[in-house]
Amino acid sequence: LRQALYLARVKYGAHAMPPLQALELGTWRAAELLGRKDIGRIAIGYCGDCALFPVEDLFANGCENPIDALLICHPRQVCDLVVGGNIRVENGSLSCLNLEELMQTHRDRAAQIHRSLN
Repeated sequence: LRQALYLARVKYGAHAMPPLQALELGTWRAAELLGRKDIGRIAIGYCGDCALFPVEDLFANGCENPIDALLICHPRQVCDLVVGGNIRVENGSLSCLNLEELMQTHRDRAAQIHRSLN
């Protein structure tokens, strides 16, 4: 969505595409182009994933509305993410894996690489 917005604005000027139009382009208009009648909207009978972002934070402070904040301001980490009906991120933390264990595995592998370079 952000790239579509920026590319339209680079080519046609700052007022070429409002953020809400970019959001429409990436949701129901994209589904329509694909011929899908089961995605692209938040409605009963539609399937889809849902990503929630902070509405009020330092990066979005001063924006006119949440859509502008999401697409124009500094990108930020998702607060909550539901994929296929399963919660994957809750309150900014991955719920489907042990982050400490993953970070330890990463540190061990990085140390192994560093040792092999010496």
